[in-house]
Amino acid sequence: MSGTRAARACESAYHGSRMEEPAETFLWYDIETSGTSPANDRIVQFASLRTDFDLEPVEPPFSTYIQMGPEIVPWPESFLVTGISPDTLAAGCSEWEAMTEIHRIFDAGRTCVVGYNNLLFDDEFIRYTLYRNLFDPYAREWRDGNSRWDIIDLVRAAAALRPDGVEWPVIDDRPSFRLQAIAEANGLTHEIPHDALSDVRATIEVARLVRKHQPKLYQWSLGQRSRNAARRLLLPFGQRICIHAARSFGSARYGTAPVLAIAQHPEIEASVIVADLGRVVSALIENSAEDLAEALFAKEAEERPPLHQVRLNRCPFLAPLNVLRPSDAKRLGLDRDLLLERQAALTAAPDLDRKIANVYARRDSARDDEPRDVEERLYEGFMSDADRVRCEDLRRELRAGSPWPDISFTDARLQALAYRLRARLRPESLDASHREAWQRHVVDRLTTEHPRRLTVAEYRRDVEERLAASEGDGEILGALQAYGLELERRTLE
Repeated sequence: MSGTRAARACESAYHGSRMEEPAETFLWYDIETSGTSPANDRIVQFASLRTDFDLEPVEPPFSTYIQMGPEIVPWPESFLVTGISPDTLAAGCSEWEAMTEIHRIFDAGRTCVVGYNNLLFDDEFIRYTLYRNLFDPYAREWRDGNSRWDIIDLVRAAAALRPDGVEWPVIDDRPSFRLQAIAEANGLTHEIPHDALSDVRATIEVARLVRKHQPKLYQWSLGQRSRNAARRLLLPFGQRICIHAARSFGSARYGTAPVLAIAQHPEIEASVIVADLGRVVSALIENSAEDLAEALFAKEAEERPPLHQVRLNRCPFLAPLNVLRPSDAKRLGLDRDLLLERQAALTAAPDLDRKIANVYARRDSARDDEPRDVEERLYEGFMSDADRVRCEDLRRELRAGSPWPDISFTDARLQALAYRLRARLRPESLDASHREAWQRHVVDRLTTEHPRRLTVAEYRRDVEERLAASEGDGEILGALQAYGLELERRTLE
C-alpha cells in the first residue's frame, strides 16, 4: 500500500472528524500485538473510544490495523489467539502513520488514558512505538492535564473488598480476572474476544458494572491515580498499613495484600519497597541483604521473601487498612492483630530500610551489560528539549510530503532511529550504500537468534509443527505458512 493510500485508510478508520470535547474525558484503548516484548514485537491492531466521566461515548470509535516492518518475525501464537491474518495487516496503516494519529488522539488535553492491564502491557508497547517513531514517549501521559489509569487493579480490589453485585468467575478453584471471563459471567457484551475494539467496549462495560455496584470504591480508585496520592498513603515508612491490589500477589489472594512501606528503591525514585504483611516477615529481619537478594531474584525458588515494589507512576490501587471489613478479612484469611504485630516487629528492626534498599541495589548492580539494539534502549535516558524540537520538525516535514529533511540529533539513539524510520518509510530515498546497510539489518534481524524474538527458521518450524498436529485455525495457519515463505524470501534478497 502506498503512503498516501495508507494514510487515507487511517483517516477513514476514524469514522469522521472529532466532536468538541468536554472538560475532561476518558480515552479507553486496547491493542493486539505480534508478541509480548514491547521492545521487539509490534502493535498490529489499535482501537480506542472516548467517553465522558459518566462513561458515555463522546466520539465515534477509532480502530486500525498496522503493518509490520520487513524485519519483524511475529509469534504464530499471537495471531492464532487474535485471528488476525498477515494479509489483513498488509492493508493497514504504516506504523508511523498509525502512531501519528494515535498520538494525536492520546495527546488531547485533559485526557485520562485507561484500559484493562494497560499500564503493564499496552502502555509499554505505546511508549516503545512512540520512541521508535521519534515521538516523545512520555509527554502525552501528563501534559495539559492528561493522566493514566488502569481498571484491572480496581477489579481485583472489588472482588476482594466489595464483591457484592458482581459475579466473580472462578477457574481452577481461583478467581479469574480475565476480561473475557468477567464479561461472560456477568452477561456483558464482548462479541469478539482479542479484537481490540471489542475489548475496549467490554472494558467500559466492566467499569460501568463496578461503578454501579461499588461507586465509592470506583471513585476512590479514580481519585488515587496520581503518584502523589499513592505516596501520601504509603509514607512515612513503617507507619501505615495499606491494602494493595496487584498481579504479583496471585489470584488465589484476589490479587490483594496488606502491605507496609519499608524502604525507598535505591535507583528508581518512583518505586517504594513494601513488605507483604499477609505472610511471615521474620526473614526480613533475621536474614542478610545478600541472602534476601539471592532468594528474591533466583530464577527458581520455593518461597521468595515477602517483598514487593509499588510503582507510584503506575496508578497503584492502595487504600487504608480500615477499608477491610471483618467479613472480608475473614474471607481473605487476614488477622488484624497479627498484621499489627508484624508491623511492630518491622518498625523495631534497626536499619531495616537500609538493608532492604541494599537488596535491590545488589540486584541492580548485577544487571546484564551486553549491548542492546537501539530499539530496546528506550529507558536509557530522556529526550533533550533540543532533540524534541528536531523530532517535531522532522515529523512536520514528513506530514507535508517534503523531501527527507537533513536533521541531526545529539542523541545517538535518535540518529539511528531516524535512519531506520527513513528506510521503512522512504527506502527509495536511500543511496546504494545505505540501502545495502538496511538490507543487512533486515536479514540480521530475521536470522539471528535472540532471547525475546524468533528467527525465520524458528517461526517456520513452529507453524509447520502446528499444521502437522492440526493445532489451531487451518485458514490462519495457512496464511502464516505463506507469510513464512515471504519472510524467507527476504533473507535471500
